[in-house]
Amino acid sequence: MQSLKLAPKEFRELRLTKSATIREGRKDVKLGLLEFENTESGAVEVANILSVQYCQLLHVSLEDLAKDNMVNPAHAVMKLIEYYPDITLNSEITVIKFEIV
Repeated sequence: MQSLKLAPKEFRELRLTKSATIREGRKDVKLGLLEFENTESGAVEVANILSVQYCQLLHVSLEDLAKDNMVNPAHAVMKLIEYYPDITLNSEITVIKFEIV
């Protein structure tokens, strides 16, 4: 089964408000089941991947940003820079939308 790692604070949001994850670069994620793994505890949540899209961070819709608890592209840069120090508004990203099963 495919998998992605999530920081503890992002992992906690899976069952609360998070229904998308935005990753820097072009990630090879397929529709279907995926395991999210907590990088600290090793806990796992299984999700069904609904869609995978590629674009520049600048062009991510506000709706998709909200699904990853972000307000706008500038806020996304501020949040994602913790994980991707070189990310900019022009960076290519992968938007992965999911539902927890």
